[in-house]
Amino acid sequence: TNCNRPLERLVADMLVTLLGPDSTMEDEDGDILGGTIYDILSEVVEEEGVALDGVDLGEQEIVGRRQLQRRYRNRGLLGWHEDGMFASGNNNMKIAKVNNVTQRTLLMGSSALDVSMTITGDYRPPPYLDLNVIAQESINREGPRVISALRTR
Repeated sequence: TNCNRPLERLVADMLVTLLGPDSTMEDEDGDILGGTIYDILSEVVEEEGVALDGVDLGEQEIVGRRQLQRRYRNRGLLGWHEDGMFASGNNNMKIAKVNNVTQRTLLMGSSALDVSMTITGDYRPPPYLDLNVIAQESINREGPRVISALRTR
C-alpha cells in the first residue's frame, strides 16, 4: 500500500492517430474522444494502483495519404515474412507479419487525424511506473473497444 510514501505525479504525452477523418474535430467530438480514452484507461491503470486524473486533448493536425505511407514504410512493425522475404511497405500491396501483427499499405485517398493528448494521474511508488508505456499499450491493446465505444457515443 505504501501509505507512508508521498504521491507521485505521472504525466504521459501522447499522439493518437485516427485513421479516416479528413477534418479536425469539433469541441464536442474531442470531449467524446477524451472521455472514451479516460474511461478505458482508468480501468487499466487502476489495476496498477494509479488514480487517473485526466485526459486533456491538445492540438489536432490532418495527415495526408503520402505522410501516412511514409510513416508505414518507416514503422518498426515491418519485418520478415515467414519465407524470409522483407516487406518494405512500398506501393506494391505487400504484407508484413511480425508474430501476430499484420500491416498493409494504405489505400489511395486515405487520410488521418493526429491528436495530441496529455494523460495525468497519481500513485504511490514503488514499483516505479511509466504512464507513457501503460497508456500506449492499453490504447493499442484495447483498440477495438475504443472504436466500439466511440461509435456508440
